[in-house]
Amino acid sequence: MRKAHKAYLILEEKEEDEKSEKILEKCDNVFYENEEEINSILEEYSLKTKL
Repeated sequence: MRKAHKAYLILEEKEEDEKSEKILEKCDNVFYENEEEINSILEEYSLKTKL
């Protein structure tokens, strides 16, 4: 998550950064390969979090 966020911030500033684009692409692939599990973890976390 930290790598993805850092890469996103770099792209937001520079718009084109090959290294950041590759990092985000890898993060996207990991997310989509594990989407169900990640969503379950996030849902559990959100139920425990008070606003």
